[in-house]
Amino acid sequence: MSQLENYYKYYSLFGVPVRILKGEEHYNLYKKVLKEKSLECPRVVVWKSNATHQADLAEMPVDPKGFYYFLVVVEVAGKRVDVEFLKDKIGNRVLNEFVKIYRRNRIK
Repeated sequence: MSQLENYYKYYSLFGVPVRILKGEEHYNLYKKVLKEKSLECPRVVVWKSNATHQADLAEMPVDPKGFYYFLVVVEVAGKRVDVEFLKDKIGNRVLNEFVKIYRRNRIK
């Protein structure tokens, strides 16, 4: 028997109507958990590997080497990830980091 079932047996709350428990601390034990709504983002249909990639540029916490950002590229079908660190978000530098990631051949 689980701890929760033992708790119910000990306090014998099985037969108590919810309306009586409404103001009590035990009321939360009787509440049904609400089902989470599905996210409203579109689903990605992956028909073959290396067909769909996702990339993001995120801000890092303080780094002693002076990097402030990191570029993450994810290959959706195979769930492969590769990362490069950046000191600033200048367009040419971000492009060069993309080139470095794709030259490593972890993500094709």
